[in-house]
Amino acid sequence: MSDQEDNVPAPAAAAPQEEVKEEPLNINSALALVIKKAKLHDQVLHGLNEVVKSIDRKKALLIVLADDCQEAKYKKLVETFAKQNEIPVLTSKRQIMAEMVGYHKVDTEGKPRKMKNVSSIAILDWVEDNKATRFVLDHIGAK
Repeated sequence: MSDQEDNVPAPAAAAPQEEVKEEPLNINSALALVIKKAKLHDQVLHGLNEVVKSIDRKKALLIVLADDCQEAKYKKLVETFAKQNEIPVLTSKRQIMAEMVGYHKVDTEGKPRKMKNVSSIAILDWVEDNKATRFVLDHIGAK
């Protein structure tokens, strides 16, 4: 055996962990977390064609519709179709929805640029049962 085995450094002491403060959930922040998780598993669709297909096939668990959508027929179609198939609908702003889906470019400072508005999102699977998912489910149940 060599002398190098005796010179093994002792493991470093663990650094004290900082407490991470969780900000209180609201519907937009919870929805953003749910969509982010679902998007990682390809369980999010956006755009009229894909959302209506998912409603028709009864694969969508939740529809998020832009309340500032300029096309009244668009909103009426999605709302009526979702109601017919008993799929809950939540509303949000188009730019917020674009950030949730990641439908924008990010500059070098990490700020979103070149936003493309999204008017509808369908969530196909909750993917994970966490605090945000339960918050969204409770919000849907309360409606």
